[in-house]
Amino acid sequence: MFLALMFIVAEQNGIPQLIDNKFYTSEVWARKRLERLKKSNPDFNYFIAYADSFKRLS
Repeated sequence: MFLALMFIVAEQNGIPQLIDNKFYTSEVWARKRLERLKKSNPDFNYFIAYADSFKRLS
């Protein structure tokens, strides 16, 4: 088992607009940050992605 790096991406109209500048190894901490970002700027659609493949986690 290895640690997976995750980060949060904000997209608008299906186009990624920005990537959060923090990386996470725990899905719990990534989800907490995701919820804070959703509350602070609800205009974007946020999701968690794996750093190595950019595949969506959520």
